[in-house]
Amino acid sequence: GVHSAHIAQNMGGIGGLILADGGAGNLGAGIIAVYSTTYAKSDNSMLYKQIIWVACGIVMALGVASININLLSRCAKWILAAICCVLGYLMIVNVVNTITMSVFNFNFSAIMPFAQVRNGACRWLVLGPISIQPAEFAKFALILFFSCYYGMRDTSKVESLKDGLLIPGGVSL
Repeated sequence: GVHSAHIAQNMGGIGGLILADGGAGNLGAGIIAVYSTTYAKSDNSMLYKQIIWVACGIVMALGVASININLLSRCAKWILAAICCVLGYLMIVNVVNTITMSVFNFNFSAIMPFAQVRNGACRWLVLGPISIQPAEFAKFALILFFSCYYGMRDTSKVESLKDGLLIPGGVSL
């Protein structure tokens, strides 16, 4: 469509067109799949939720696409550090909650802000009505960090054991 052609022009020709049309097709197929599995119910709340999340995803994708790549690359290590701090917080809450539940039969996570236990693990960050798993953002942060890390280094440094394997391996742990 018209929007696909505009995205393709910004993303580099036919590859961008294929990517944009493929993404739109997948989003449409997801909405149809949710509708087809829930149409027998008189309640279409799942369909509406899917449409809302698709719209949010499109807005977020356009927002990310408009970010200056130089700014993003300068912030990559700080984005990764922030995600690691959140994951560390949730890990500490999970460990303390496991200990307090087994020793004192006390749910420690109930008094901790922003943390929520689901299925016996504290992996969810609650921000008002929205709950997210920071591990999903960690995937993006690692990809961004490694793209910047390898993209800004000389080939000779990247081929060395220290800069090419040990430092990135340590960061990914």
